[in-house]
Amino acid sequence: MSPKAFIRSVRLQRAVRALRAGELLTKVAADAGYYDQSHMNADFRELLGMTPGAFMRRDEASPPLRVC
Repeated sequence: MSPKAFIRSVRLQRAVRALRAGELLTKVAADAGYYDQSHMNADFRELLGMTPGAFMRRDEASPPLRVC
């Protein structure tokens, strides 16, 4: 795994934990180290195949998604 991929993975893990804790998207993005919410959204789409909103809807309805 490249350093960039590792950093993206760590940021995404932080974002997932914060979303599950009920934090607002803008706060989640900032706290996870993203430049802005649109950059976080792009990582969610690329790495998980869904937006943060879709992730939350899925997360509420199903067992936890494992994030690498």
